[in-house]
Amino acid sequence: FSEANSGNGIKPEGWYECIIAKIEERQTKNGAWGLNFSFIIRNDVDQQYKNGYIFHTIWRKREPSTNDMAVKGYNFGQLMAIARVTKFTDGKEYETLEDFCKEMLNKPIRIELYHDEYNGKKQERVKDFAETVFPECRHVPKTAAPAANTYAAPVSQGFAVGGDMPIVYGGDGDDGIPF
Repeated sequence: FSEANSGNGIKPEGWYECIIAKIEERQTKNGAWGLNFSFIIRNDVDQQYKNGYIFHTIWRKREPSTNDMAVKGYNFGQLMAIARVTKFTDGKEYETLEDFCKEMLNKPIRIELYHDEYNGKKQERVKDFAETVFPECRHVPKTAAPAANTYAAPVSQGFAVGGDMPIVYGGDGDDGIPF
């Protein structure tokens, strides 16, 4: 019973040990761009909702700063907060946002959830990020469904020069954009 979900599908407020499973760049119907993070609640830690998902979006800013422009206009501070708690090497440079995001994949992270009301419905929201309390990650994917190490670039704006690139697997970058 400890792993059963509540009837309304809302996880309780509090901290969850997760891994970063997927990052997708998407555009809403209204034209806003966001980096959609999919976090999986780790099954190698004694906690409820193992293998459940938590979702979070970092939005492209309307008036981006110089730092924001280094990450395609997304909130630089929010991305660096995730990089800090997932133990990125300080000062490492990445050629593209795609390379930066790919390095985040499968990293353990601790996420604090809170509840917010939107259009009369209670929803989960990410309140904070922190370093994992369990750095040795032994999470085992529940199924062999879609690969957990993917960064999906938008079809209309792929990262590859001269072509669209909807999904990219693996790879690393070590020069270019200073983070």
